[in-house]
Amino acid sequence: MGKDHRCDVVIPTINWRLAERAVACLREDCAGLIGSIIVIVRDGYSIYHQMNQGWRGATADTVVFLNDDAYLTGKALRRLLDVLWAKQSIGMVGPSMPTGMFFQAIRTKKAEAWAVPLLSGACMAVKRSALKKVGGWSEDYAMFASDLDLCFRLADGGYEVVWVRDAWVNHIRSATVQNPIFKEAHDAANLHDHELLQMRFPDRLRNSMTHLEAALQAEAEL
Repeated sequence: MGKDHRCDVVIPTINWRLAERAVACLREDCAGLIGSIIVIVRDGYSIYHQMNQGWRGATADTVVFLNDDAYLTGKALRRLLDVLWAKQSIGMVGPSMPTGMFFQAIRTKKAEAWAVPLLSGACMAVKRSALKKVGGWSEDYAMFASDLDLCFRLADGGYEVVWVRDAWVNHIRSATVQNPIFKEAHDAANLHDHELLQMRFPDRLRNSMTHLEAALQAEAEL
């Protein structure tokens, strides 16, 4: 990196126990890399209004969005920041996760950082300037698919979205909403959000995944 970039971390939550654990992990292992940790609580239909408030209140030139059930180490964070600021054209980076969409490709992909059409919102580091350019998170989504919407809008804005293969984050998938109290709302939000994504970006998700799978297969055959 040309300079020592620090980041602010935004953690959305509906489960304070998980959020406290994620914050403790950051404070223990990421000292010196983080300016502020901003924990936001879902209030009303969409979490993304609070997420926009979170990053707009941040001051660092990098904002990391981290699920409350994802645990980020200093080594992984440093690697994400290095890749994010290696090129002006990169707007967002994300790590490998045991439950992530790229897990099956991790053993075959040789490049350590690779431009991809989309990343998981469980952990993503974004340049604050890129967020400002595209307007941040869409607040029309409830709790799913806005991460994919953001990836597509960053790409449309001229930014690269990059998967950093050798940066690892432990994500306990869906731990945030495992409580049966939230299941009905969770399922309804999931359906609504993906229908909205499909309406806004017709065939974009399917085409992106087809392109990604083809690239992975070609890489595996090298």
